[in-house]
Parts: sequence; C-alpha cells; structure tokens
Amino acid sequence: MNTKPVRKGGNLEEIKTQIDESKQNIQDLGQEIEQIEQENQDIQKKMVDVAQQSQRLEASLSKIRDEITIAQQQKTETEQKLAINYKHSADLIVLLERIKRTPPEALILKPDAPYKTAQATTLLRHLLPYLND
Repeated sequence: MNTKPVRKGGNLEEIKTQIDESKQNIQDLGQEIEQIEQENQDIQKKMVDVAQQSQRLEASLSKIRDEITIAQQQKTETEQKLAINYKHSADLIVLLERIKRTPPEALILKPDAPYKTAQATTLLRHLLPYLND
C-alpha cells in the first residue's frame, strides 16, 4: 500500500491522485482476497479428497486384516488336519509292519492283498468300539 497522508491545503491533483491510488489499492486488495479465497477453497477440496482417500485406505487395510485372520484360521485348521492324517498314516504303517512280521490268522485263511487286509483291520478297529456299545 502506497498511501500518502493528505496535506491541508494540498493540491487538488494530488488528492485525485491519492484517491485513484486508494481505489487501485482497494481493487488490488479485493483481487488478493478473491485469490486467497480461491486458494482456501482449493485447499479445502484437497483436504476432503485426502480424507476420502484415507477412509478408502483404512477400509482396504481392514479388509486385508480380515483376510489375514481368515487365512491364519485356515492354516491352523489345515495343520490340524495334516497332523491327524500323519497320525493315521503312521498307524497304518505300524499296522502294515505288524502284518508283515506276523500275519494275523485271517490273512492266512484269506490271502488277499495286504493293503485290503490293513484297510479291513483299520475299519474294524474303528467300528468295534461302536459295536461294543
């Protein structure tokens, strides 16, 4: 702002010049205000965009965390099933080894394939507790 104090008894031209300068200053300040308001609106719009982006990312992160939790549960279940399968396999191997060393009487009477006999023996072992009840 370039304002000069008005002197008493000043020249009319000087006063007109000062008035014109004041009008120009007012106009410049009005333009600056408009520019600042526009910048403020732009910043507010960017803030809204950032907030929306943040919400989208948080939702995505939450979904990924849920998927990780589900995957961990599935992994645990699969590991448990695998352990059970290993135990059954080990039981079957022990049974087959036992049959190989000393075949049961049923094998002597019915010489089917050893795996069929092992299957029958395993099946009977699981069914007998239910039949005895």
